[in-house]
Amino acid sequence: MRNRFLVGAGVALAMALSSADASAQFLAMPSGPGAWYFGGEGGWTMLSNAKGSRAGIETTQHFKDGFNIGARAGYEWGPWRLEEEFSFRQNGIGSVAIRGANFNTTGNRDTYAFMTNLIYDFTFGWPVTPHIGGGIGAVNLHDSWGIPGIGNLASSSTWVFGYQGIRVFATTSTRPWRSISTTAT
Repeated sequence: MRNRFLVGAGVALAMALSSADASAQFLAMPSGPGAWYFGGEGGWTMLSNAKGSRAGIETTQHFKDGFNIGARAGYEWGPWRLEEEFSFRQNGIGSVAIRGANFNTTGNRDTYAFMTNLIYDFTFGWPVTPHIGGGIGAVNLHDSWGIPGIGNLASSSTWVFGYQGIRVFATTSTRPWRSISTTAT
């Protein structure tokens, strides 16, 4: 699976200026009932070049930076969270090299990811809460590209197994839009 990096839509200045409640427990165990939550996500994506071959003809796709938008809903019980996530990512295909000849292209690589994530929140009493976690799920990859003036040359769609590691620094305030995250999938 190709590496993808997601940098959340949070603003560091907003984090630094926000006030937050603090908790002095580390690795706190759950007490009492949990809580349902939901939220949105958005950010920037970057893909590595993709190499492949068909009928002995080698190709390399060169991707442009793109965007990510999605939603998540889950259940939080103490420091543990179990959630479902949907994410749409789009990266433009800037050029394709076929047997060493480079062609400017139009088109996109789109992904539709359905993931189940397990996340642990560390409560150090800081104004930010580090989280770690991971997820697995299904991802639909859709490529469509062509050469300007010639037309669409390729289009494909396939489902693949998806996985991701999650590491996040988010404010502990009730303002969920104030976070910075990095996710590798």
